[in-house]
Amino acid sequence: MRKLCRVDIERSGEVFKKIDDYVAEARERARNSE
Repeated sequence: MRKLCRVDIERSGEVFKKIDDYVAEARERARNSE
């Protein structure tokens, strides 16, 4: 159970990382289009 929980936390962390990358990319595009 603990291993499963740890894996879930790692996966959610990866998802948040991807979202951060996407947001950063969107901000860069918004800056470039201004």
